[in-house]
Amino acid sequence: HNISHEIRTPMNAIIGFSALLSEPGHSEESKNFFTETITQSSNQLLAIINDIVDISNIEAGIINLSKEEITVNDILQRLEDQFSLMSRKMGISLQKFTPLADGEARILADRTRFIQVFSNLINNAFKFTNEGSVEFGYKSREDKLEFYVSDTGIGIPSDQLTKIFDRFYQVDYKMTRLNQGTGLGLSISKSYVDLMGGEIYVLSEPGKGSTFYFTLPRCNSGGKEEQVFKEKRKIKLKRDYYILLAEDDIQNSELIDIYLSSTGLNVHKVNNGAEAVQYCRSGKPVDLALIDLNMPVMDGSEATR
Repeated sequence: HNISHEIRTPMNAIIGFSALLSEPGHSEESKNFFTETITQSSNQLLAIINDIVDISNIEAGIINLSKEEITVNDILQRLEDQFSLMSRKMGISLQKFTPLADGEARILADRTRFIQVFSNLINNAFKFTNEGSVEFGYKSREDKLEFYVSDTGIGIPSDQLTKIFDRFYQVDYKMTRLNQGTGLGLSISKSYVDLMGGEIYVLSEPGKGSTFYFTLPRCNSGGKEEQVFKEKRKIKLKRDYYILLAEDDIQNSELIDIYLSSTGLNVHKVNNGAEAVQYCRSGKPVDLALIDLNMPVMDGSEATR
């Protein structure tokens, strides 16, 4: 029931406001509002689908983690930048605590899953906090770092603390605005922390807030600092580049074409793997082939081989 409701809610908004966009007579301000709502609902729907895929992979035991040395301070800075807009909009202060130097604040973990866990906990903190602050950071604990996300929100009743990491479980709040989501976020976070060799737990008091903690193994190998991509640069193409796009879905094909063509790249579109192979064998220039996996006539895997 949670999944069905959470999928239908943003989907209804996407369909409804898309229909309104095609109707004449709306002001530019209204159209901008429609577009913003469609974008927000699409992101919400994508997050739900990602949760469903993640929990399915976890249950099937096919999660592959790629452990690497991670400089924690860089990631936490980007998380602060990411959530600063939400902080200002909601009038809730956001504080970051990073007490160690970059070389000392390193862990061995899967970068993507680490960011996913932290983002989920910070999102939850804002979701259940009406006023006050959200603080996140870490503390040094011998051979590991203890990360935390603390809020001054409504807290969690003591009889529900042991259940919140269960799949599909949602804390029963009277404030229905807050009772949103699939109930999968914390369960997914716990699974990822467990797989990375750590543990996750929570301390909370109703009316005073909650603090979620999770630990991960510390890395003191003194490895090279990872390069951080800090800005987007406009790169002038040295020559003409040719992209072959094999995609049977017309909407996706058009969207990718628009994105790539706007950068000055030459895009040739085909509808299936067989057409892609035929085009490559024709001798026409192809610098990069973007090939969908599931297509009629010949799928992407066979076409690539």
